Amino acid sequence: MSASKYIKSRELQKKVSNEREEMRVHINTQVFLLVYDCIKDVTLEGTIIRGMMMDLARNGMRLQTNVPIPTGSILTMTVANTGDTVALHHLTGEVRCITTAAETNQVGLSIFNIEDFELWEKFFAASQKPK
Repeated sequence: MSASKYIKSRELQKKVSNEREEMRVHINTQVFLLVYDCIKDVTLEGTIIRGMMMDLARNGMRLQTNVPIPTGSILTMTVANTGDTVALHHLTGEVRCITTAAETNQVGLSIFNIEDFELWEKFFAASQKPK
């Protein structure tokens, strides 16, 4: 028997260890979610849910909500960036994973549409700077 049979490929190791290609930034920012499409629970469609962003990457985010949102759901999101000036970021994404503990849910989202990409890039870059 060859030992290579038991060694995981780099690709599989990434999936198992949940590594990310992009840098993730820890952040606490309020997010409003509108469930646009939810095949697993159509009663959620049209529901507005308030969440708190826990971390952010260029093409995704992790947030916490009180409502479990099934994987595969399509959401439109409004991120309220408060600071010297208030900026609203409008995004669309898909729920990729969810974990539930006690009464909270951590939702992993993949972002596939950003209305104002330039403004979002500025927000992302500013989030990376030490405060």
